[in-house]
Amino acid sequence: MYWVIYCIDATQAAERRSAALAAHSTYIKNSSISIALAGPLVGADGTTAIGSLIIVTAPTRNEVQHFINNDPFQTEKVWGQVHIEQFIPSLKQQANPPLLQATV
Repeated sequence: MYWVIYCIDATQAAERRSAALAAHSTYIKNSSISIALAGPLVGADGTTAIGSLIIVTAPTRNEVQHFINNDPFQTEKVWGQVHIEQFIPSLKQQANPPLLQATV
């Protein structure tokens, strides 16, 4: 199953984000969970990180929750809000180039 993890940074999180970025990147790269897509959400200026979007594949929501609970951005309180939702890729709306393989 695909899962979308949508995270919004806590207020005044820029310093914490910067301090935890290397550990977060290592955690994402070495994760046992399969990551289809990951990156920062940016503000209106197009460069300031205001959150994160991560799309993963995992059999259960509990596995995804465990993954997020141990992410350095979560443990260092970079994220103020984290939303996890199941995602079903549409056959009619493929990214170009494809980022995800449709399952429906």
